[in-house]
Formats: sequence, C-alpha cells, structure tokens
Amino acid sequence: TQTVDFRAQLLEQSIAVIKRNLFFGSSDFLSAPELQELATGTGLIDIVNTYVGIALSLGLAGLFLFLGIFVTAIYRIFRLIQRLSDRSEEHYMLGQALLSVLVGILVMIGTVSSILTTSTVYWAVLGLGVAYVRMIEHQAATSVTPPGPEK
Repeated sequence: TQTVDFRAQLLEQSIAVIKRNLFFGSSDFLSAPELQELATGTGLIDIVNTYVGIALSLGLAGLFLFLGIFVTAIYRIFRLIQRLSDRSEEHYMLGQALLSVLVGILVMIGTVSSILTTSTVYWAVLGLGVAYVRMIEHQAATSVTPPGPEK
C-alpha cells in the first residue's frame, strides 16, 4: 500500500508543479516545494511515472510529442493489420505482437521511471514497429500485379 500511496501522492503533487509550467515544463522541477515533500531520507525524489517525468521537465508540449510517436505507430500498425486478408499469415501475427507490446509499454511506463534500459527497450520496440509499417507498405507497393496485354 505504501507504493500505491506514494504514486498517488506523486501524481497529486506533480500536477500542481506541472500547472505552473504547463506548456514547456521546468528544468528545476525537483526543487519545487511540493516535490520536496516526497523526498526520501537520502533526499532522492523518485519520479516513478514516465509521463509525469516528461510533463514535469518538458511540459504538455513534450508529453504530447512523446505520446504522439507511440500513438502514430500504434495507429499505423493497427490500420495495416486490418487490411491484411490472411489472419494466419506471419505478417499479421507480427503486427499483432508489435501492437500488443507497444500498448503494454504505454501501460508499463505509466508505472515506472525511464531509468537504465527501460527507455532503450521502448525506443527499440517503437523502431521495430515503424520498420514493420515500412516493410508492409513497401511490399504492398512492389507487389502490384503486372498489367494485362494491351488492346
């Protein structure tokens, strides 16, 4: 319960700080009195929510850009797998897997900070998603049926 309570308190306190620097965030958000209340005995303030961390440092503009990358990739993958006719084909299953992992990552980073390799993993999976979209679109563009005999 302590972890859940801390996360709820972090969100409440962070919203107050975000409101002061709504659009572009603040580089010294950790010195805000609201967040200083959350400091541990060592003085560490653990921002355990990636979205909150981005909104604090880069504001809503940075948060929307960050989320926009994920939402665009998810939307494009979803649209592509909807157009694939064979549901048992490897491309369809790969698209479903990438879509599931990206949605899972969006949920996960709401509960962890982007430390160590977390951000490396989600950027790598996002890159795989973009590569998947480009691969399917390239295959669709090059597999045009040849024209029939001219009359």
